[in-house]
Amino acid sequence: MLLPIGHDRDTLRRPPWSTFAIIVLSFAATGFAGTGVLRWSAAVQAAERAFAAHAEAPYLRLDPRLDGAAFEGIARPDRSPVARLTSIPAPADRATLAAQQRQLDALAARAVDLLERHPLARLGVVPAAPRPSAWLTHLFVHAGWLTAIGGMLVLYLAGPFLEDVWGRGGFLVLYLGGGLTGAAAAVLAHPESLAPLAGSAGAVAAVLGAFVVRWGSTRVRFLYGLGFMWLGTFEAPARVVLAVWIAEQAGLAMLGRGGSAWMRIAGFAFGAALALVVRSFDLEARWIEPRLAARLDRRWIERPAIARALAASQRGDRQSALDLLRERLERDPADRDAALAYWEESVAADLAPQAVPQAIAVVEHDLRAGDVDQALDRWQEMKRRVPDRVVAPELSVRIAEALRARGNDRDAAQALREALLRGGERLSATLALRIAALAPPEDRALARAAAVHAVAHPDAGAAERALASEILRTLAARSEIRSSGDRGETTQ
Repeated sequence: MLLPIGHDRDTLRRPPWSTFAIIVLSFAATGFAGTGVLRWSAAVQAAERAFAAHAEAPYLRLDPRLDGAAFEGIARPDRSPVARLTSIPAPADRATLAAQQRQLDALAARAVDLLERHPLARLGVVPAAPRPSAWLTHLFVHAGWLTAIGGMLVLYLAGPFLEDVWGRGGFLVLYLGGGLTGAAAAVLAHPESLAPLAGSAGAVAAVLGAFVVRWGSTRVRFLYGLGFMWLGTFEAPARVVLAVWIAEQAGLAMLGRGGSAWMRIAGFAFGAALALVVRSFDLEARWIEPRLAARLDRRWIERPAIARALAASQRGDRQSALDLLRERLERDPADRDAALAYWEESVAADLAPQAVPQAIAVVEHDLRAGDVDQALDRWQEMKRRVPDRVVAPELSVRIAEALRARGNDRDAAQALREALLRGGERLSATLALRIAALAPPEDRALARAAAVHAVAHPDAGAAERALASEILRTLAARSEIRSSGDRGETTQ
């Protein structure tokens, strides 16, 4: 037996209320459904009586509904020893035969009726006759407490981190969409089944599919054992574990082992596909994160690694603090708060130059999130403490755009000049033209130098060279006009 017990991600920016709500609803619905296990229900007892009656009178017609998937696994009794030795003929009296058939039909109808009125059948999706409301309710009711606890444990380990980066709305789209996709796949695979589909198999699988696309290298910790005798733990990358798991589900589906395998396969595919779309279009940075940043309460931050680092710093052990933060950043380079803490600790230790990459990462993160003022403050601090820092020209130009938007033309021109002088081969013709366009009107030398760079760049296209040449002609004309004006004033 394998039981996931954790992984190496520990970064949350706010409570995952959607995940918690799903867990509470699932436990409540499972409790409402009772045992939820078919073989313990009155429906099974009625079916067993029907099977026993048919074993003693095999000449009767058994209701075909009892041969459906809903009653698979119920032991069908052998005929009595005497009946096995002799062939049992149908009674000659038609009235007797009809009475026996009615009695058997009543037992079968009783079993089917009890099944249809069972909480799982009312809340789960019955492929042969799905209720509209069941497409939603089946996501929260489970066939037993072990199933519910197992599914919610996996959700607790993976769900909060996706909710943190996709927002509560995006996470609910993932969860509900995966659950509906999984149920639809199971219905298509077994359209005649009376066995209710219940549980979060498809929805949790969607969360796992998105998690492995987003954080495939995350190492997951497992507890393993025989039965309930636990032997130890081990770690493995999420992408490896989930690849083995989905292969196992595919094998179960091919063997016809019920609808849960199809629910997991389809749900996993939905979650992985949605995560690939988010990543391909960079939706987190371009659309999701800026909207989350405006609502995040940054005072609520669960950062065990950062907390340990800050505790070490307060004890005066600054090197341990830096080591802890460096280890955290190696595991998750995108952790903005760890990067900021590393910069601040490095500044306090007079080691600011070593933390320039982390300070730059914080500036870039804040710009993407729309926290422009915060990004500019961090930029100015970095410029003051490390004057000879090396920054990508693209970032310098973005900073200049932000500075000009706030009316700070002097610092904007300085950032543009830095991009032009230090950009070298990394400064493309397109970026040089942006510098020329952003240069303050009084700084014609900067605009001219940028346009010259664009014209001379080996990768510049015809359109870019034409635009740069037009900028140079415009600048020359303005210089001529100004020179003429100066000569006129002198003459007067």
